[in-house]
Amino acid sequence: MIESISHYYERCEPNWHFPQSKTPNHIVLLVTSGAMYYTVEQTALLVKKGDMLLVPEGVTRSIRTPAEEAHEMYVAHFRYDGSDEGLPILDRPTASLMKTSHYDYIRQRFSQATQHWLKQTRYSKKICNSILTEIIALMNEEIDTQTVHGKAYAHVVKLQQYMLEHYRENISVLDLANLIDRTPNYVSAIFKQATGQTISDYLQRIRISAACDLLINSRMSIKE
Repeated sequence: MIESISHYYERCEPNWHFPQSKTPNHIVLLVTSGAMYYTVEQTALLVKKGDMLLVPEGVTRSIRTPAEEAHEMYVAHFRYDGSDEGLPILDRPTASLMKTSHYDYIRQRFSQATQHWLKQTRYSKKICNSILTEIIALMNEEIDTQTVHGKAYAHVVKLQQYMLEHYRENISVLDLANLIDRTPNYVSAIFKQATGQTISDYLQRIRISAACDLLINSRMSIKE
């Protein structure tokens, strides 16, 4: 079972440093701005905007922000009792770093979890546990998609990146096929194989999550 311990949003100024220590629990984070050097058991990782990092309980870590820029991130600390959640990433003895192709949606889910945690209502912890489980499941799912090897996987990543950057525009399967110089049938097939979603479902998900994020985190009116 996954049990939330804390959820927060943190800004760390240039030259900020967290000394080497053992993690008392599991940690998952999403960098939303800037970059940081995160060292886990002598392995140095550069974690940048759009990256997710899961650090298991009991490993030694230290963190440093570059001298020239700050970084901002959502962070969740949690316990995991080792029961079968069907999420292999939780059983890894080392840290897992990846760039998410669902950045807007993941950021919105971290934001919601943080808000619920701050409210501390009767149901806050259960809601946060559910959101955190979803975030980790999405992270595990993206890692699994990397079983689509070689050029096919590179094509899927390129298509996802294009949709993330152009979701406000009308995007057709033919546009995406032209982007990677392949047929529409090929594009639809490899995308479904790698992500488990159709292209239209993926686009709709991006657009809805972006709209939710604007409603929560901006001062724009619903009409705007």
